Amino acid sequence: MLLAGLHTYLRRTAHASVSWTGEQLNLPRTLPAPSAEITETANVPHRFAFNDTNEGYTGAYRDWDTWQYELDVLAVHGVNRVLVYIGADAVYYDTFRQFGYTDAEMRAWIPAPAHQPWWLLQNMSGFGGPVSRQLIERRAA
Repeated sequence: MLLAGLHTYLRRTAHASVSWTGEQLNLPRTLPAPSAEITETANVPHRFAFNDTNEGYTGAYRDWDTWQYELDVLAVHGVNRVLVYIGADAVYYDTFRQFGYTDAEMRAWIPAPAHQPWWLLQNMSGFGGPVSRQLIERRAA
């Protein structure tokens, strides 16, 4: 919650902000002191972001820089629980291979990344595949 406190200070005192659409961080060389104590409390201990389909569509192809910015914005807004499925395909692949499924069977069953949320919800398989082993490994890295 330390970052959420920083963001509260930035918004209330320094008139700056960080958001999903960009940031306004034109800060003076010496940051202003708050005119009074700044306090905020959360009414719940867990502040959750995303849902089962968040990584679908184009979200499946975010690069690290995009993810890093997303995580930073979530943190300054007080989010402390994030649902992330990237890499689940590798867990399924490795587990089912241990049970005797072939590489070809697994890669044909696992859909392309943009459709994996619906696969994980058990209502789709193999769409846009077969996926490459390199793609599975890259998403798990």
